[in-house]
Amino acid sequence: MSISIVSTGLIYRNTKPHLRAVNAWHPTLAIISETEILAAFELGQAPESLNYHPRIARSTDGGQTWSGPTQFIVPGQDFKLRASMLGRISRMSDGTIVGLGAFLIRNNPNEGILNHANFGYVPTKLFTVRSRDGGHNWSFPELF
Repeated sequence: MSISIVSTGLIYRNTKPHLRAVNAWHPTLAIISETEILAAFELGQAPESLNYHPRIARSTDGGQTWSGPTQFIVPGQDFKLRASMLGRISRMSDGTIVGLGAFLIRNNPNEGILNHANFGYVPTKLFTVRSRDGGHNWSFPELF
């Protein structure tokens, strides 16, 4: 099996880089149909910033054009944290899209998610989210 590039399409572009440092990081794709693709990625100033949070964008023309980024992981009311978040998606054989992610809890906003002395992480809560309608609606995060 080989992979070839047929065409390209830009998923995200910061339209105001002179005002806001927002970058897209760590994409994953879920193929919904022959023409529909869902992309999950994080937006933020940096991979350890407090505003590093997952978003999704959708293409209905095989990846040539993309919707604007929208939030798909929404912590429940009882789960408000100062945290960096990440999320990756995959489509299951039954069509369900599963997202796996982490809340990287930031007790000190002046420190990142890594301890650079020993490469340990800040306290982390892992979770899953699910969509049974092609990524239009998502469950609240289920911690594990």
